[in-house]
Amino acid sequence: MLCEDMHNTALTIWCFLDGKPGHEKQSRGLIQGLQALRPVHVDTIPLSGSLFQRLKQTQHTCAVLARTSRPHLLIGAGHATHVPLLLARTLYGGRSIVLMKPSLPVNCFDFVLIPKHDQPKKHARIIATEGALSPVKLGVKNKQQGIILIGGPDKRVVWNNEQLWRQIKTICSAQPEIHWQLSTSRRSPEDFILAGEKQTNLESIQWQDSPAGWLVNQLAEASQCWVTQDSVSMLYEALSAHCAVGVLELPSLKNNKISRNLSRLVAEGYVTSFSQWDSKYRLTLSPHPLQEHLRCAKTILAACQELAPKY
Repeated sequence: MLCEDMHNTALTIWCFLDGKPGHEKQSRGLIQGLQALRPVHVDTIPLSGSLFQRLKQTQHTCAVLARTSRPHLLIGAGHATHVPLLLARTLYGGRSIVLMKPSLPVNCFDFVLIPKHDQPKKHARIIATEGALSPVKLGVKNKQQGIILIGGPDKRVVWNNEQLWRQIKTICSAQPEIHWQLSTSRRSPEDFILAGEKQTNLESIQWQDSPAGWLVNQLAEASQCWVTQDSVSMLYEALSAHCAVGVLELPSLKNNKISRNLSRLVAEGYVTSFSQWDSKYRLTLSPHPLQEHLRCAKTILAACQELAPKY
């Protein structure tokens, strides 16, 4: 029986990948949570091309994998994974889990993980998450190490290099004992770093010059992290790494779900906005440490003990 297998043996996980790093990061975050609770064996099913091509890839890869063992859990993030994942579940069983709001009805899946800022409806199969999941690395915090993460122009904000650099200069000047590392992202304007003044305790790094895993490692060690308000995913990564998090502010174009969610995070003490930050003090840690990957994994495994076996 599935529940007995899940309780006594390693979980076999089939993870469907659509080639998008952000989607893969969410899946890896959930798998990390499951690994903390059970031994797991993970197989990946890469997908690309048209729906027909993706279904053929699924049939071939899953047929090979099923010769060894059938899945307990099937995980996918991104619309391109949904139909292939359901095909695999129909053929080989297992519980289906999708991350982010699906393109198909929620009832098609066993579990659907949707960020709160997407305002998911209440449903027995929906698990509302505080932001998107991501892998977490916890390290020994260095009080003299901070990180500044820069996003880029977004339809929800008015981007302004000069305004951001004023805030960054104030932060660096107020805390000269901290070595700050500033990193851009794919969305950042090419001239962003050139637009700023040099600060003696600030090191700037272009995103293309940072090696794989750089951000995860830096967040593990940094005690403080400032993030531009457009960068929702990076904000939650910093919170998950147990950094004290501040938000570099930009004017919002309109009242939208992202700005409303940011206001909620500030009100609940998860993050501090630059306008509320007192330069005489330090950013404070959130009183609600994020462990969403672990919470979601516990919720899924607890529910599987109560549901009827799929095969």
